[in-house]
Amino acid sequence: MAVNSQFLFFYIDELVKHHWVDWLEGPLAKVPSEEHRGERGFQLAVGDTGAGPRTRAGEAYQLGILSGRIVRPRIAGASFPSGWQAVIEGRVPSTKLGYYSYVIGRALRENPSDPNLDRALDCLASILILHIGFQSDGRWFNTVLLFQYANNQLSSYLGRQLNDDEVRYLAAAVINTLDSEENDLLLDRYVADLPIESLRFDLNDGKSLHFDLNGLPDIVSDKKVGINDFQKTKAALFWADPSRGIYMRAARSRGIRLIQELIKVDQRLAQSGESNLLNEVLDSIQNNENNPGIFSVAEDAFTDFPGLLREWQDLEAELFDATNKAVEAVDLDTAPPIWLASQHEIRGSVPAGSDDESGSDEVDEVEAETAAIEGSTTATDEVSIASGTQEKKPSKKIELPTKEALREFIESELDEISEAPPVTAAPTEVSGKKGKPRATQTDFAAKEARNRKLGEAGEYFVFQYEVMKLTAAGRVDLAKRVKWVSKDIGDGLGYDIRSFDQDGNEVFLEVKTTNSGRATPFFVSNNEVAVSEEKGDSYRLVRVFNFSKKPRFFSLTGSLSEVLQLEATSYRARVV
Repeated sequence: MAVNSQFLFFYIDELVKHHWVDWLEGPLAKVPSEEHRGERGFQLAVGDTGAGPRTRAGEAYQLGILSGRIVRPRIAGASFPSGWQAVIEGRVPSTKLGYYSYVIGRALRENPSDPNLDRALDCLASILILHIGFQSDGRWFNTVLLFQYANNQLSSYLGRQLNDDEVRYLAAAVINTLDSEENDLLLDRYVADLPIESLRFDLNDGKSLHFDLNGLPDIVSDKKVGINDFQKTKAALFWADPSRGIYMRAARSRGIRLIQELIKVDQRLAQSGESNLLNEVLDSIQNNENNPGIFSVAEDAFTDFPGLLREWQDLEAELFDATNKAVEAVDLDTAPPIWLASQHEIRGSVPAGSDDESGSDEVDEVEAETAAIEGSTTATDEVSIASGTQEKKPSKKIELPTKEALREFIESELDEISEAPPVTAAPTEVSGKKGKPRATQTDFAAKEARNRKLGEAGEYFVFQYEVMKLTAAGRVDLAKRVKWVSKDIGDGLGYDIRSFDQDGNEVFLEVKTTNSGRATPFFVSNNEVAVSEEKGDSYRLVRVFNFSKKPRFFSLTGSLSEVLQLEATSYRARVV
């Protein structure tokens, strides 16, 4: 049976930068008035009841950025659009992919030439394109996998990558072939992992042209078929435009590695009669149901395929990293509430490989190691099992100062809080004498909560200090612009506070807090090291110590690899 192998009606940069941003900052971010609560409420809210908003809204849903339709599709029996119902109930009908799309689109509107944001859009394209698919004999297929399969074979025959015109023609041929009745030309050969012998062009004059796959370059160079002579020519354009096509964008990102890995897995599954790994997402969209979102499905779906899972995690980590650049592309002082809410949605669960610390700045493991060397006790709850009997050791309960107490303390000791950093000295020699091994049981949930609370308190302390310092220096204008970004936006930026020096230059502060002394070791992440190198002298690591007693801090400026002695304490591990 014939299928519809794609549904692109716009360039994705147009959809993301313009329509999606306008919707999330407008009709999708507020409860509609009474007259806009019907089936056509979204179209009425945007002021256009024509086909344009309906088409764009349908594409947004099918690309996976909407959790439910906001316009009822023109099919028999379709129910009230669940996405618009969510808006009526005060909920934003965006998936996590939609929030990523909004943040990237919003930043690109303000900085369209930023290469980091362009990289983010390329990563986004490689995830959006996974939603473009069709059903054949009850099984879902991703159009991009079949296209890449044909691309791989032709590239191998030519001994080179296809040029832009060849990719455009190949896109038209794959779409025309898939949408025909001739499954044996491409789909059946993809499933069986056999060479593709021929494809077809469906021409505007109603004729069809079959040609050998390896003969495509001659058709392109000889202009035997004009680039606008085949049916669905716009589909091929939105797919393969050299600078804006969704496939061309995906191919520029590391998402192409995910696509290549997914081909191998999907072929094995298809050969054994098993479903597409993204079946749940594709099914829900096809049936006009609430979309669970690809991020909530992919990790579990790919878990039995280590190579595929690795590529997905690396792609998600790159998207997360590239999206961080959007934070500095948008003015934090004027960002709309939905922008901040989107950042929180993205950072609600940090992607694998992003190396985020989840706000934990007090390092119990390091302090426990230090205490064991020095023969002292730690502040963590432990159960000693060394003698065969369990003995609960008393826990040192440390009360953190209140916010009011911290503000009063800063006001009274503003000039005394900041200290010079320690003078670099030779590493302390640790005695080779080993203590008696002991087994411990640690309440990790309680420890994480304790660390997070301490980390947030330390960040609040430094945030208030920066505000008061600038105010005391007569720079109230700058004091009002200091942002506690890890609280307002979320973790993973590589710094916690954006502040200013007295000359108005931005500085980026990463806060590490401990209740122990100034020499206590602490953890820094790969991301923080990388960001410190990128920011250079505008980066500060602020080490807060003796926090619960008499808080003080010192600052280290610039690349962390130059101002700290870094030691490897853990590895990112994968099953080989």
